Amino acid sequence: MISDKKLFYSLLTAFFATALVIGSFFDLEIATAVYLPKNPPALFVTFIELYFFHAAFVFLIGILLGQFFSSGINKNKRILCSVICGYLALSTSVLGASGLLSPSCYGEFFERKEFSFPYFLVLGIIIFYPLFFIGFFVNKKRCDKNIMKKIIILLSVMTIAFFLPVIVKEIFCRPRYRIVSSGYNGIDFTPWYSLFRESDFYQEKYSLAGDDFGSFFSGHAVIAMMNFIILPIFHEIFPVLKNKTLFIISVIMMILTVLSRMVLGAHYLSDISFGVLVGTLLCIVYHCLEKRIIKKEF
Repeated sequence: MISDKKLFYSLLTAFFATALVIGSFFDLEIATAVYLPKNPPALFVTFIELYFFHAAFVFLIGILLGQFFSSGINKNKRILCSVICGYLALSTSVLGASGLLSPSCYGEFFERKEFSFPYFLVLGIIIFYPLFFIGFFVNKKRCDKNIMKKIIILLSVMTIAFFLPVIVKEIFCRPRYRIVSSGYNGIDFTPWYSLFRESDFYQEKYSLAGDDFGSFFSGHAVIAMMNFIILPIFHEIFPVLKNKTLFIISVIMMILTVLSRMVLGAHYLSDISFGVLVGTLLCIVYHCLEKRIIKKEF
């Protein structure tokens, strides 16, 4: 198992490091060749990956709360855990809804309509938040300290996987290919290693969204890599799910996700390559923490 994981991550790193180099020279040509605006299958894949990431987060918080309740903690600690877990599940639900309605997903069909917080709140409560309660009741009064530790480590890594691309995008502000190809005067192709410093000016000038300047690097590629550490947790919670099957699903979803982001003009090859490399690093960090904290062989 150790050698299999190391081999897989090594091959993945080598492949996407090469892709990053290729993209550094041919990003624009590749993006032009594969771009299919508002492609339904690509949008569906983007939706599925985005939904699964946030849904898994909310569901695992519910599982974690059920584990806390079954551990015999007192009433005051139960209340505190309920408040913290409930808030984390709700905030994640809102973030998930905002992602689904962003211009990079189905928000593209709403002609750049500016959705306000109430939209995200209502949608999040409807399609994500119930999973928090389902996770709590699915736990069936089980308490496994190893699973609790794994979930806490996993949720921490998933949080980094979500916010790290957001922070980097704010620094680089790379225009997405779909914006570059739209012909806005002054918004030209920008290599991933350069900073686009006029994003605020062009957002105001052309009434564009901040998300339109969030090409580097791909957050979807990062969260697609998270499937390789999320799905094994589901195997432990639901033993009927086979690890081999879950691994194959993870590979398929990762490939489809990174391809869909390029097809939609949301990211260049260098963006998705860098995202996969970051996601791979986070997966390795998770395994190292799991080995150190849970004393389990990696």
